Amino acid sequence: MKALMENEVEDLEHETIPPQNASASIPQREETDLSSKMQNEVRSRSSALTLGAALTELCGLLSIGGGFFMSLISSNIGSFSVTLGIGAFVCGAISMILGLPAVAGGLFAWRQEYWNRAFIGSVSGLLGAFFTFGVLGGALGFVALVLITFTWPEFEKSSPN
Repeated sequence: MKALMENEVEDLEHETIPPQNASASIPQREETDLSSKMQNEVRSRSSALTLGAALTELCGLLSIGGGFFMSLISSNIGSFSVTLGIGAFVCGAISMILGLPAVAGGLFAWRQEYWNRAFIGSVSGLLGAFFTFGVLGGALGFVALVLITFTWPEFEKSSPN
């Protein structure tokens, strides 16, 4: 049995396999410039889109932070008037809830994906920041909304239609 296996090994060692069109089996490398390849992969982002995404994120974070602060001080306000304390807590909770889609929408705007989600996030940031900080927050949210709206052609996966 051992001799039979040794004979098979020797036969395999001496056997040569002819190449069948060697150039077809080896893929040819294309001579490309690395910088031109990287330029094709990177999408350009305008400064308006960058500012819109940053303002949407800022409105979302201000809304979450302001809502958390309002919820914390609602017990102090409630010691004067129970109705005002409950109102402050509810306003804080609504503001925190509106801040979450704004942060997500800002991230979608940074990545230039899903215009409709970035738009909804900027609307949520507008409402949340206005609800928490009044006219100043509303102005930041409005600027973010306008910038996200006018930069929709730069997005990859959706359009406003």
